[in-house]
Amino acid sequence: MPDNTELLGVWKIGDLSFNVVSRTILAGRPFSVGLTAAVEFVRQTDGALLAKKIEAFHRPDPNPPSAKVRGLVESRPVSPTITGTWVIASTTLS
Repeated sequence: MPDNTELLGVWKIGDLSFNVVSRTILAGRPFSVGLTAAVEFVRQTDGALLAKKIEAFHRPDPNPPSAKVRGLVESRPVSPTITGTWVIASTTLS
């Protein structure tokens, strides 16, 4: 996370980098490294990811039993099976 009071700049969440600007909605403050976060973003014409909204989830368990991943399916098991290893948004799932 950027080291400024406005939290503007590049945030690294998972394997992705997001640009946070003054119009980005930041919900669930305070933010800190290690929190679980949900990001709504748009891909800009130059390929950069512009965060529209980042929401932090304050959970006592740093390894929640379930989560959601939304993004590009990068690889999956060979059809017709769906059982096996998937990679979605740079996240490996079984």
